[in-house]
Amino acid sequence: MAATCINCSGELGEADEHCLTCGVAPTELPNVRVVNTAKEKSALEERYLLALKTAEANGCLANVKQFESALKASFAVISTDIHILRQLVVGTKGLYQNYASLVQADVRKSAPPEDDRRRRTAESILFDGYAGKIVYAAVSLDGMGLKSYGNCAIVLRDVAVEKRATVLEENSFVFVEKRCTVRGEVPAGYKAVWQERDKLGVAKLASRIGKTTPASEFPALVLHNGTDREDDDYLEVQIYGVFDGNAIQSVKATIPKRGELRAVARVVKAYLEKAGKSWTEAA
Repeated sequence: MAATCINCSGELGEADEHCLTCGVAPTELPNVRVVNTAKEKSALEERYLLALKTAEANGCLANVKQFESALKASFAVISTDIHILRQLVVGTKGLYQNYASLVQADVRKSAPPEDDRRRRTAESILFDGYAGKIVYAAVSLDGMGLKSYGNCAIVLRDVAVEKRATVLEENSFVFVEKRCTVRGEVPAGYKAVWQERDKLGVAKLASRIGKTTPASEFPALVLHNGTDREDDDYLEVQIYGVFDGNAIQSVKATIPKRGELRAVARVVKAYLEKAGKSWTEAA
């Protein structure tokens, strides 16, 4: 059933940011509206309950429920390099933008042709006409991010994502190639609104948790850094729109002890701490 305008009951297209009849903006952004449907929620609930039932049968339910609680308190983390982070936090005009926006603005080069094609194909299937608005992050329990995307893990404030983020079970490109049909049909139950990321995480990962799996292993289950991007395994966060430095809660960085990057890191750290945001360096 198509979504309708809260003001005039006109039909809203999947990518519409406002009603084309009366101009009123809907209460939910397009990516949230697509996921927050009875079909999607019912399919996710079915997978979630099946995961709990299986865990109970295997004697692992208590541990899985502990894992679920950890997911409820998880973060959206974007990994990037120190130079992009510097542009975001130094001054007041920096905005974090996605790949498509940067390429279109001639700020960065396109990815290699095959990677660029995969990206555009996956985005056209998952996001239709608003793909250019989506910024990607990953769910993290400990504030660590995907190392293959950069040496700085930006933890976003919950208020910056709670009304405009959805979560996909895995990387978009992998998901589309693995689960979508040749006609581009997306199976239900593998996406969640931000507030139900715990259910999606349980549906995906409960089978990997045993009776004696310690809580210390939970972060690596949720976000696994592989040898390269193809080997990374994580819950993908899809955020609608850009964000500024005020959206940052904290940063965890891996910076060389000497050299040009260390000098940049000192500047970034000073600006973050002046704004009351945490900076820590990973070993």
